[in-house]
Amino acid sequence: MTKKRENWSLLRKLKKQNKINNEFEAVLSHLSLEEVVALKIELAARACGGKFYGNYLLKATKHITDEAIVKYALSACQTKKAAARFLGINIQHLNAIMKFYHTEEQLKMSEEQ
Repeated sequence: MTKKRENWSLLRKLKKQNKINNEFEAVLSHLSLEEVVALKIELAARACGGKFYGNYLLKATKHITDEAIVKYALSACQTKKAAARFLGINIQHLNAIMKFYHTEEQLKMSEEQ
């Protein structure tokens, strides 16, 4: 039997931390994912004085998106098994991905906050 877990939500976590609000959600919902990523990269480059060289953006992008999609699947599904099915992978592969990205620790930390 697969253990049900409490539904984790990044949205709920960020609201609780006062990092976002309903107005931010409304603005964000009007942007495409590509626009959000491009804006985030532009802000990071600005913080570095416009110099963002030496950072392997294309390589990092795969890891960033994989981790984000796994976190969404875990928040949208009641069990890890359901999340694995949602992602089209088996539970062992999901566990390996979660171990690689330390997802379990991140989820535990956010539940405690």
